[in-house]
Amino acid sequence: MKTLVSCLILGFLFLSCAGQGQSAPNPSRSQGSPRTPIAPLPPTSDPSPAAETFRDLKPLQPDPAQSLGAEAADWYADAVGYHIWVNAFYDSDGSGVGDLRGITQKLDYLADLGADLVWLSPFFESSSEAINLHMYDTTDHYRVDPRFGKNEDVDELLREAHRRGIRVIFDWVPNHVSNKHPWFLQSSQSQNDYRDWFVWRERAGSQQGPWGQQVWHRHSSGFYYGVFWSGMPDINWRHQPAKDAMVNVVIHWLNRGFDGMRVDAVKYLYEDPASVAGGYADQPETKALFQALRAQVLDRYADYKDGRGRPLHKMMVAENWTNDRSNLLSYLVVDQKPGFHMTLDFEFAYLADARNIFGLKSLGLWAATLPAGARTATFLSNHDNVVVRPMSKHGPEMMIAVAALQLLWIGTPFIYYGNEVGMPDASGFAGQSHADRRHRQPMAWELVDKQKGTADSLWSFHKTLIRLRKDRISLRRGDMAFLEGPDKVLAFVRRHREQRTLVLINLGSTPASISSLALPSPVSGRQVAKLIGWGNSDLGVRGGSLFGNMPAGAVEVWDLP
Repeated sequence: MKTLVSCLILGFLFLSCAGQGQSAPNPSRSQGSPRTPIAPLPPTSDPSPAAETFRDLKPLQPDPAQSLGAEAADWYADAVGYHIWVNAFYDSDGSGVGDLRGITQKLDYLADLGADLVWLSPFFESSSEAINLHMYDTTDHYRVDPRFGKNEDVDELLREAHRRGIRVIFDWVPNHVSNKHPWFLQSSQSQNDYRDWFVWRERAGSQQGPWGQQVWHRHSSGFYYGVFWSGMPDINWRHQPAKDAMVNVVIHWLNRGFDGMRVDAVKYLYEDPASVAGGYADQPETKALFQALRAQVLDRYADYKDGRGRPLHKMMVAENWTNDRSNLLSYLVVDQKPGFHMTLDFEFAYLADARNIFGLKSLGLWAATLPAGARTATFLSNHDNVVVRPMSKHGPEMMIAVAALQLLWIGTPFIYYGNEVGMPDASGFAGQSHADRRHRQPMAWELVDKQKGTADSLWSFHKTLIRLRKDRISLRRGDMAFLEGPDKVLAFVRRHREQRTLVLINLGSTPASISSLALPSPVSGRQVAKLIGWGNSDLGVRGGSLFGNMPAGAVEVWDLP
């Protein structure tokens, strides 16, 4: 970074600054005392004039035969997503590792369930050794990790998914690469003009990261910046060739036929080198970069067609790990300039896990006011240490209630593989390094086989709700209004034009009695029709009110003409 390296030459930046928070570094990553001072590094050789500037990008050349177009630019608003951890989903060759061919073989399963948007975990070649590690330390952006298959397997997966109307997005990791990536190896040796693709300085100083961690890591040629850990050095996004190279990764895979990408760790691309507190994340340059990426790359794919003459509308969804709603909004739109199409909603995951009625109401009202084209993406579990799978924490009744909450909520839902059958986390990882591996265990296909043939199973409930969501536009694109009911009964109406859908979920652990829940007018008992009842409620309508009893975990969905 130009500003950072220039300050290094002056020899004073951060050296006297105390870090924020308490550092608890991994002993294996301890930096120790600085060695003999290293000569100052030269300034950035090719600085980017602005975050919005791209200079050396590949041409947009999508393959019509591999692509899936859409008449609606916001097709993702009607989708039901499914998050697959590639190495855990299905092993096609008996190697003990899930692979891309395995996913292709299970596309009919996803189509039967009703999922029509697949998010693949990282499948690029990685230096992760344990197969259920994160795989976010990329060593080659253009090669499938051999443990998962070949590049040709990606093409087959895209063809077969698109033939079934299923779209596929890949996981793009723009913040960092592996310290074994050829870019970093050449940077560390100042070879082939790669030095400034990463951020270097001569001393670590006392600076700590956003959660108190060490961010400057020792190397024989200096200290390099890596916000997550020493094995994943941060890309220098203020260096033009590095920025162009990372965007070219996106263009390559979008050209190949992917429908978009989930973007990892969006908060940390740019840092403010003049700030110790709060300078690591959410910088204006970061948001400007993604606005430019959308305007200059993703949106321009709409000028191209698939084999049936439909425009190609690509999208990107942000991993913005925060409960700050204004922060989420800033990645969707700033000064009326759109950035991400969607952002993952971490607050929803936490509130759903806690069954926090008050918080859910507040969040739902906020999500209903987002600008046109801005959307949240909900999840209950994912691959990180975020939320322990709710299906394994709650009783059988709550498994259904929490699933209904997600699938009937505003925004686009992403089901984490295995949640549709209540697959629990693996045990035995407590206190271990990378304990989040418990979220990435092999798919419980035996549970699938058991539940698919059972009408009242969790799998069947998911399928029923997904079908209902697809049948009713109010559940996909409707706004949201809440009704006042008993404390633990969440009652809301989704409305789109003339269609209204009433949802009632008892998120409490005890039965709830509804003496009189006023329905939005105009409505009468003869007009109201129950679409789904789950949990043996005895609700009825008299006049303009709903009354009756709801057991714990019960779900009711009604049509309000």
